[in-house]
Amino acid sequence: VEEIDALAPEQKNSLIFSDGIEVSCGFLCELIHLEGAQGLAYYQDDFYQGMPAYTKNVFSQGKVFYLGTRSQMGLNKVLSQVVEEAHLHANVQEQTDLEIVTRYKEGTTFYFLMNFKDRPLEIPSCFIDKVNMITGKTIVRGEMMAPYDVRVIQVNQP
Repeated sequence: VEEIDALAPEQKNSLIFSDGIEVSCGFLCELIHLEGAQGLAYYQDDFYQGMPAYTKNVFSQGKVFYLGTRSQMGLNKVLSQVVEEAHLHANVQEQTDLEIVTRYKEGTTFYFLMNFKDRPLEIPSCFIDKVNMITGKTIVRGEMMAPYDVRVIQVNQP
């Protein structure tokens, strides 16, 4: 990164991705020189026009994505690419605001359900009839997790 420019709140720029999708960006704009990295999105306006804003670099068996400006739509697009390239999938198929972390050990899956919101959240239905290892109680339909509450659920694999 050669230079980082902070933008005034009303200042905007735009990015264009290699697939032609254009998104607005702001807050800051960095002047990036690729030096082996691949450009994912390029600035479209002003002094920055034609310079890469989002990049990806491969090193050994790893990849790094670098975002040189702020854009929620751009971030979502890059994160979708990360998920696809890393072959990631959701821990549960239901939409939820709970944070769910999965750990595996010797044919057993452990789900850690955490509510980091300041409101109660419903436990996804895929956990109904499973046992909360902390309390020993069975999860029931419609069960809510209080703000900042945790559940640990063990599922033995067939």
